[in-house]
Amino acid sequence: MWEMRFFSPDPPALAQDPSSALGCAALLLHDDDVYLLGAAAVSNVKLRHRSGTAKLKVRVQRTADGAELWREVFEQRLPIAEALVVRLAEALQVDPARLRPLERAATSEDALAGLAPDDEALRLVPVTKRRRLFRSAGASVEIALVTFPAGVRHSVCLESDSLERVRELRRALLPACPLPPEDYVAACARLGAARPQPAAE
Repeated sequence: MWEMRFFSPDPPALAQDPSSALGCAALLLHDDDVYLLGAAAVSNVKLRHRSGTAKLKVRVQRTADGAELWREVFEQRLPIAEALVVRLAEALQVDPARLRPLERAATSEDALAGLAPDDEALRLVPVTKRRRLFRSAGASVEIALVTFPAGVRHSVCLESDSLERVRELRRALLPACPLPPEDYVAACARLGAARPQPAAE
């Protein structure tokens, strides 16, 4: 799936309503996920509280204008098999032993308790998403309010199996957007640590 995703402190200034661009109404979704960040920036690994699953996507290609092609490898309910733990470890470039709790955890909460605390090799970044998803044949647009440890961001994501369709949606909805596209892995790396609070006087 091709996608372009943008994060901004401010609400997006869309040139037109996504429901008009795609001819469909919005589906409202609420997700609480925890992203696992390792040394590899091309692997999207997360634990999903709502479904109790572990999910792996890998980035196959990135174009000069920031469109990215992602391939889902698996999404599996916890606990997951040893072979999948090894696959996640390879994707994150961490020791498989670090992820063994995923073989025993019945829930995402159990998995996180086993993985904590995070360290330089493996960071755990909680992310809450309030999403409006507009989906039609061949394309989708997601408008989201995303809470990272370092703060809240507005997000717009354009998705399609067709790279040209993603570019068409960008021209139609975000023709003057000055922000570069950014995927969740990069956003979590940038916004995954809470800002230190000022010392009390």
